[in-house]
Amino acid sequence: MLGKLLTKIFGTKNDRDVKRMRGRIQVISDHESALRQLTDEDLRAKTDVFRARLAEGATLEDILPEAFAVAREGGRRVLNMRHFDVQLIGGMALHEGSIAEMRTGEGKTLVATLPAYLNALTGKGVHVVTVNDYLAKRDSDWMGRLYKALGLTVACIQHDMADRDRKAAYAADITYGTNNEFGFDYLRDNMKFELESYVQRGHNFAIVDEVDSILIDEARTPLIISGPAEESTDLYYRVDQIIPKLIPGARIAGDKKAEERAELEKTGDYIVDEKGRNVTLTDNGMSHAEKLLAVTNLWDPSNMDVLHHVNQGLRAHSLYTRDVHYVVKDGQVIIVDEFTGRLMPGRRWSDGLHQAVEAKEKVKIERENQTLATITLQNYFRMYSKLAGMTGTAETEAPEFEKIYKLEVLVAPTNRPMIRLENPDMVYRTEPEKDRAVLREIKELSEAGRPVLVGTISIEKSEHLAAMLKREGIKHVVLNAKYHEREADIVSQAGRFGAVTIATNMAGRGTDIILGGIPDVRVRNLLIERNINPDTASPDDKKAAEETGLAEMAADFKKELAHRKFDSKYKDDLAERYLGLVAAFPNDHPSFQTVAALAVHDPDLKAYLDAAEALPRPRRNKIAWSFFPHWDVEKPVNFLEVHPLRAELTIVIASQRTIAAIVNLLDTSERERVVALGGLHILATERHEARRIDHQLRGRAGRQGDIGSSRFYLSLQDDLMRIFGSDRISGLMLKLGMEEDMPVEHPMVSRSIERAQRQVEAQNFAVRKHLLEYDDVMNKQRVAIYGTRRMILEGKETRQWLLDLSEDVTDSFLNNALDPKVSTEGANPEGLSIMLRDTFGLDVPVEEINGTAQTELATSLKTRARAIYEAKEQQIGPELMQFHQKVLLLQIVDAQWKDHLLSLDHLKEGIGLRSYGQRDPLVEYKKESYNLFQALMDRIEEEALRWVFLYQPVMRTDEPPRPMDITGGRPSHGSEEPPPLPSPLPERKPDPVSTFGKARTMPRNLTFTSSTDAAPKPFGGAASPESRGGNDGQVKTVRREGVKVGRNDPCPCGSGKKYKKCHGTE
Repeated sequence: MLGKLLTKIFGTKNDRDVKRMRGRIQVISDHESALRQLTDEDLRAKTDVFRARLAEGATLEDILPEAFAVAREGGRRVLNMRHFDVQLIGGMALHEGSIAEMRTGEGKTLVATLPAYLNALTGKGVHVVTVNDYLAKRDSDWMGRLYKALGLTVACIQHDMADRDRKAAYAADITYGTNNEFGFDYLRDNMKFELESYVQRGHNFAIVDEVDSILIDEARTPLIISGPAEESTDLYYRVDQIIPKLIPGARIAGDKKAEERAELEKTGDYIVDEKGRNVTLTDNGMSHAEKLLAVTNLWDPSNMDVLHHVNQGLRAHSLYTRDVHYVVKDGQVIIVDEFTGRLMPGRRWSDGLHQAVEAKEKVKIERENQTLATITLQNYFRMYSKLAGMTGTAETEAPEFEKIYKLEVLVAPTNRPMIRLENPDMVYRTEPEKDRAVLREIKELSEAGRPVLVGTISIEKSEHLAAMLKREGIKHVVLNAKYHEREADIVSQAGRFGAVTIATNMAGRGTDIILGGIPDVRVRNLLIERNINPDTASPDDKKAAEETGLAEMAADFKKELAHRKFDSKYKDDLAERYLGLVAAFPNDHPSFQTVAALAVHDPDLKAYLDAAEALPRPRRNKIAWSFFPHWDVEKPVNFLEVHPLRAELTIVIASQRTIAAIVNLLDTSERERVVALGGLHILATERHEARRIDHQLRGRAGRQGDIGSSRFYLSLQDDLMRIFGSDRISGLMLKLGMEEDMPVEHPMVSRSIERAQRQVEAQNFAVRKHLLEYDDVMNKQRVAIYGTRRMILEGKETRQWLLDLSEDVTDSFLNNALDPKVSTEGANPEGLSIMLRDTFGLDVPVEEINGTAQTELATSLKTRARAIYEAKEQQIGPELMQFHQKVLLLQIVDAQWKDHLLSLDHLKEGIGLRSYGQRDPLVEYKKESYNLFQALMDRIEEEALRWVFLYQPVMRTDEPPRPMDITGGRPSHGSEEPPPLPSPLPERKPDPVSTFGKARTMPRNLTFTSSTDAAPKPFGGAASPESRGGNDGQVKTVRREGVKVGRNDPCPCGSGKKYKKCHGTE
């Protein structure tokens, strides 16, 4: 209660932030009059002035008002778009590193130009991230005109660009691209062998469009660069041949009771669980499959791989449909995003499913892949020094943005008041009842010509609804995988007269729906037909194409009107309702201005509009809300009878001349006809578990003060409705005698559903937050490995690092072999001699080891090791030595990191089982991954020393050494494979004296015992040949035999910190 009172007095934090930013708007506007006097060259020169001020010590905050004013003036001149005041607020929020929540149609693309221009002045680069290639290209071309006019460079990253072009694009002041392109370029850079081949130059500032989609929905989706593994693909072809011979059984949704399951077993060879996306062989199916494959027992451990292939083949044939879940393009199977309908080239289903689908489609089967590099979008974007985002729906996920990305959400006010009507949900008992209701409303609205955008939660639901409309003969467009490349075009035309568009809730994000449609697509196609490049077409060519496109759209509209054959009474009634609705619009709304133009010679109409201008905003909003008939009353109130300007409106509609003019307007202007019908109607067939997805769908209607409405249709059989105990409610509805097709409709029901969505959101957030802790483990290790690669590539410290490392390893060898505090089994000079020989090439007899003090021996060994290194360096020269070191070390790091990633995957798969032993899987995962990483670093260091000290350079006198061009980029762009390791490889045969596998950097109280008493005792210090390469050796449990390290004791690693503050935290 007190909190509400304080909020009412002082406002929310969002209110205070908006108020603070409004104070700066006037400062920005004060610069406009002076800037308008400047020539284009003088305005462009302002950029150099700003850069000079920054070089002299000014901050971005100091120049923000004038820089925003310059960008605003540039937009007015170049784009014919002057930033609204509310867009300035959004720009300031982005510059401060926050998320600007702005409603659909508020011009987020233009808003981004303000902080992008300001931050690009530092010369460190700005990345603008979009959800697809189309928007990246469109926005870079469109807004690029503004940047170039102000003296900045702009570029766009596209999927098929070569590394040379990518590097040039990242060197631009402002770079547009998709989240995937930015992420994959980061991974590819960290696989290259030359710093000059890196395409990215850092991560300074990123503006993420549709930030909730990228940083929430796709945040934990890993970007993976993989290479083919060694397994054969023949078995997939073999299994695919027998799948069609198996008899399909029942299709179910979810688990069934045991008695029901027994009956289902009799229906066929396999049962398909559509909800769980799984297929199970029945007992008869198992026998049938064994017979077809000529296998005695598929459950035999030796045949488990065959059974796995059969299961994946059944899933490919039963659950994955071409042009719905995937498409076949250029001989490749490309996954279709279930929620957006977009193609995802480069992504592959895991666990052999993708190969099974390839076998089904009779295309080349790619080998199963092993991960070479991976990162989640979540961790990629956290690398930026400053991160900001834009979307229309972020407030509901504000806690997650704050927790994970340290991003605040600022809700910017709209430029024009929102007058969209959001109807209560319609809840039906069964799915068929809901489908019939959806069909009725679509048919009714389509006959009147009002555009409808139908939102579904998946592509399968879209296809189901499209089939229903096709049976009814209702003309429609469904956005599915077949029309992926036309996604933006289809969605942008959803506001045309008579349009019925079916798409998933998240399809077409970033594309505005304009009432009456836009000719952009036609203009582009016309230019292509005339052999003119749309990107480089002259203004005259574009104008001619636009005129032709508008004429074609007008002809289409006229044809649609003629097809419906509306009578004169209908037209008059529509004209009267349109006149009543116009009073709801603000004075600068296009419809209000259109009617105002007709009122120049009509005093009564002008008086009506003047009275409308005088109405307070709340009363004008009520006009729009009463425009639509209410479903919750038996006798809807006549819209004109409750109009607040009923007297003035009655005089206007009594004039036949005025009505005739309005009828003519509605017959010639497609936009105004759609407005008269109520604008775009959003019809959703199901609620999403996240409120922001529903809000995003609703936001399609009512952009920039337009009229619009939305309604959600639900059934008790929907997944979300099961939270309410839908079976119990369904039974109650039957007992109450509710007739079939009778919905439950009330705002209270909608609010209850939203509360349920909040609960689901909280659960999902908890899950994602938990997964983040797992992902952070690998992320920290990746940062360490990529830091090591960077050091090697720069080459500045490599020589000293290797020499220091040789001394550390020497000390470790001596301590593990001779120090009684470490080696609990006594001295082991034989093992020390072998390890010095295998690692450094030093021939140190056992007698010398026994007859020399440890301190003197350490000094002698270090001196001799350094001498070996310096002799090689002198033999081939420092530059060539450094080059060979770089190549060797990079390949060692990459090979070991690849195997380490596989080890982490295996660890993560089974770590959940630790909970059965009353252990926290996350804590266990941290501990074991830390041990794996320590072993990884030891292997890298020891392999590095072994190669550097043992390889023998062979100089060729007949041919000078040629510089190697190793880019590490994509093979398709001409990049070379990494160079092979020098030959000959120093062979190292397994030896009982060296197979101990003790990590050098592990706490000293961990001891290892020899595998045989007869052999000399091994000691720690290097991984065995069997354990090199990650998973080649056996993983054994290490038990502590020494003294336990207390939490407050000094950490055994030698850092000087307490154990609980150092390695005890893992």
